[in-house]
Amino acid sequence: MTGTQRIAMRVRYDGTEFHGSQLQSGLRTVSGTLTTELSSLLGQHVHLLWAGRTDTGVHADANICAFDAQPLMPVDNLAVMLNNALPADLRVVGQWLAAPEFHPRFDARLRTYTYRIWRGTFAPVDRTRYVHECPEPLDLVDLERCAALFTGEHDFRSFCRKPPEGGNCICSLQPPELDESAQEIRIRFRGNRFLRHMICRLVGAMLCVSAGRLSEDDIALALGAGRELKLNPAPGRGLTLTWVDYE
Repeated sequence: MTGTQRIAMRVRYDGTEFHGSQLQSGLRTVSGTLTTELSSLLGQHVHLLWAGRTDTGVHADANICAFDAQPLMPVDNLAVMLNNALPADLRVVGQWLAAPEFHPRFDARLRTYTYRIWRGTFAPVDRTRYVHECPEPLDLVDLERCAALFTGEHDFRSFCRKPPEGGNCICSLQPPELDESAQEIRIRFRGNRFLRHMICRLVGAMLCVSAGRLSEDDIALALGAGRELKLNPAPGRGLTLTWVDYE
């Protein structure tokens, strides 16, 4: 048997039937499902560290996790055997031996999330799990102007469900990117960190501005002074963690 090694994995999942990525007693979660299969396969308990926490219904193309174990097989074989045992909505899409001190969350430099909006009430059946269906008229220019307000370093406490321990709500975001294909609008957010429910609330604010229920001044005041905003967050099903950047 080899010594303990830190193994990292890139994980993809459809979040529709998961109660988020983190362990929750009695609920089906990404971490719980993967931990169970890993522990069974390796014959030893593992503790997963994650790059990003995703909420109920949120998807991931490339969430990163890491764990310490004494592997009894090559890492590539471990991923193949895992995928044979995992449910259809969860897959390991990459794996490698990491440095012993590697931490997916604290070593991450940037995280990229994509939010997808479908113009109209009914999206095609192969898209309904991954988009927010929006029947209201949307002005792409209004959305872009509102998104630009989030660029840079701000206190985003008005856009999170619950401030983190210590109350630090400072995040630094690159300019959000918007594009449109057919009836689908995609908004890409890249930043050093994101607070809980933050992106769904940012998108909710953008939709309110487009519909005339909020002004750009309301958004600017919320960012500058922590002013409370009354808005409905966009639903989690439209959100996907698409990439995590490391040095």
